[in-house]
Amino acid sequence: MSSHADNYGLPSAFSTIALFGASGQIGDRILNALVSNKRKNFEIIAFVPPGSESQVSKSVTVKTFDLKKATREQLAQDLRGVDAVVSALNGPALEAQTTIQDAAADAGVQRFYPSEYGFHQIYRKPNDPMGYIHPAWNLKALANERAVIHPAVRSGKMSFTMIGCGDFYNQDREKVWCPWTQSPSSVDKYTIHVIGDPDAEADYTHLDDFADFLVATLLEPAKSHNQFLNVVSDTISHSEIAKLLELYTGKEVEIDVLGEEKMHEIWDDPGKAPKEHTESAFPVDFWYLVKGTQGKGEFVRPRSQIHNDLFQGLTYTPFEGYFKNDSEQRDTEQTQNIQEEKQTDDGKTIVELEGDDDPIDPHNWPLLKRARAMIILSMLVFTQAWAGACDSLDNGKASAQYHVSPVAEDAATAMYLFGIGSGCLFVGPLSQTLGRNPVYLGGTLIYLFFILGTAVSKNYASQVVCRYLAGLASSAALGINGASVGDMFRPVERALWFPVIAWVNVVPPVLAPVVGGWVAQHDYLNWHWIDWITLFISAFAFVIAFFFLPETYLPMLLSYKATHLRRVSGSSKYVTEHEQSSNFFTKMKQVLPLSLKFSTTEPAVLSLGGFLVLLYIILFTFLSGFEYIFKRNYDLNDFEEGACFVSIALGATAFSLASPGLYSWTRRHVGYDNRATVTPEFRLWPAMVASPLLPISLFWLGWTDYRWISIYSGLGACFCFGIVLNAMYVSSYEYIIDSYGEKASIALASVTMMRYLIAGGMVMAARPMFSNIGPHWTITLLGCIAVVLTPAPFVLYKYGPKLRKKSAFAIEDVNIE
Repeated sequence: MSSHADNYGLPSAFSTIALFGASGQIGDRILNALVSNKRKNFEIIAFVPPGSESQVSKSVTVKTFDLKKATREQLAQDLRGVDAVVSALNGPALEAQTTIQDAAADAGVQRFYPSEYGFHQIYRKPNDPMGYIHPAWNLKALANERAVIHPAVRSGKMSFTMIGCGDFYNQDREKVWCPWTQSPSSVDKYTIHVIGDPDAEADYTHLDDFADFLVATLLEPAKSHNQFLNVVSDTISHSEIAKLLELYTGKEVEIDVLGEEKMHEIWDDPGKAPKEHTESAFPVDFWYLVKGTQGKGEFVRPRSQIHNDLFQGLTYTPFEGYFKNDSEQRDTEQTQNIQEEKQTDDGKTIVELEGDDDPIDPHNWPLLKRARAMIILSMLVFTQAWAGACDSLDNGKASAQYHVSPVAEDAATAMYLFGIGSGCLFVGPLSQTLGRNPVYLGGTLIYLFFILGTAVSKNYASQVVCRYLAGLASSAALGINGASVGDMFRPVERALWFPVIAWVNVVPPVLAPVVGGWVAQHDYLNWHWIDWITLFISAFAFVIAFFFLPETYLPMLLSYKATHLRRVSGSSKYVTEHEQSSNFFTKMKQVLPLSLKFSTTEPAVLSLGGFLVLLYIILFTFLSGFEYIFKRNYDLNDFEEGACFVSIALGATAFSLASPGLYSWTRRHVGYDNRATVTPEFRLWPAMVASPLLPISLFWLGWTDYRWISIYSGLGACFCFGIVLNAMYVSSYEYIIDSYGEKASIALASVTMMRYLIAGGMVMAARPMFSNIGPHWTITLLGCIAVVLTPAPFVLYKYGPKLRKKSAFAIEDVNIE
């Protein structure tokens, strides 16, 4: 044992290490360094949040750590026998650091490593003598101040080691911070953002260098006893980085220089930051502060405060070494791809993705390209969801022309819904066989023909048949649009984009009656005009999609690549797994039995699917019901009756407008890792907030529906219903997608089938119900059903992980003991 160890009563090396935040980007590197070091086999306990998917060695003991539920006593029990605790927590999670240190002291832990890992700077506004610390730094500063004066440290029972560093320069999850981490094959040129002087030098640290340095302090604990240490891999300017990046990638590098005043502007109002910065910087004013400090040449430590030479045998990776290693690694991977191509049994070469950043993967497309695809897809979905309710308020004119009762004419709406419900089970397997685009475009083309047929129908039978077949064809756009969102956006990004696709699914059925009511109101217009309007807007969307909608199904894109390779090489050896196994009838044999099992055995599908079914029952019941709720009660004309549906649309829109906030909250939840998975239960928060509003809005609407009570009371209830409609749609779909992975499409297909088939049946029953028992009791009946279903999101939030463990189809929650 060394003299240092004798002085401090420490072992020559620590043996048992507990790591908190092991699934984060820094924690993951520390964990790898602990496992891979050659000098000592540490006994490692990795603490990760529930639902984390960090891949760790089998030699590591993994325990879940829930910030909201963990107690000091429980943590102390878990830390018995541990020599050193390393905190790699970040963001709001740092609030738990003091509790962890308290528990470590109770358990007799000898060394505590606070989550410093940075270089904190004071911000000063122009002409303002006061200094300000950013909240992100302040949270760390407070936690670490407590750590070094903790009672156990002051009494000598526990020591600490605080490790600082430069700006971590190889964080590949943050493209604005580290644009050079992007693969050269995925960019046309690199852009390095600078605030201030591009020639000013700053300290940088490679994540692996930092992790190796920390492990060295564990191997020689006496050298780091109650010490503030710093490790830096390189001190370099942005201009020098740009030259090296251009040299080793062969790509053009642009330096985007902003003045220092931009830092002050964003500090005062982060909302003024460009979108490209806000989407990758966390939070954006913090990024501007760091870049501004670097641009002033103040993001450097005195050389005397850098401890790179404290431990023998450590080497550090400067930028040139990083770029050189990265270039050599790309060359090696390309060689290996040629030499180690995946082969089929008959010697053919399987075409696959070339790494996580392969630009062929829609997840890696530029944001503008994905946004454009979303807009075009939304147009298709909007117009075909519109068609479901477009003729509902022209019931009177249509039934008079065809000499049928209004109830019989309701079948025109019902049959469209029946068509969607009966087709949705088939479009998923069809899109997995042919790709998304052939199904979207082929289905829409057929849909257009039958909408045209509806517009020119001369009798009741032809109208109803055409409506059913139009609905059947529209099941393509309405049944798999959620899958296309999943094709292009990772779980975190879906929090921003799913409310958009939800909006175009739920709002058109309540906007169409507004136009339908206007057509019905004017006697000089033939009621078929609503069908012609539907045809025109649908045809416009089809033409746009035909020319500009990209294919998003990755297996099909790889098939296109294989076709290209066969053509340019003249060899037929290039194939994909999709080409080898894609068969519609085989997929249908899998889908139909599984759809039945999902609908009968999976609590999540039963409860959330049941809630969506109820929402669609209410939504399409209103198509007939508003005549009784508003038109007759308040002496409205057809157009005014249709305008009442706008209140539902406004409620749904209000929720969708909150999607940027939901996205920001999701990013915080996953530690600002845009490639992380999201705990399914987190997706239930919108549902838990909104679900109690459903019975409230229904009872409110049902029992204020009197002539002497203002119509705006009922419209307010409908606004609340719109919020619930969209929130439940988003929560239910995302929960099912995150819970069932690849099988989610089957689960959602079964939910969609039930939703439309039952809603179609209720369209036929709605008018007799409102006529016979009145609007008050009809809506009350629906409200009573809503009361029964309201607890569903709360029950799933509490018991979801246990239910998934018992499920035969759910994705396993990794790292849960």
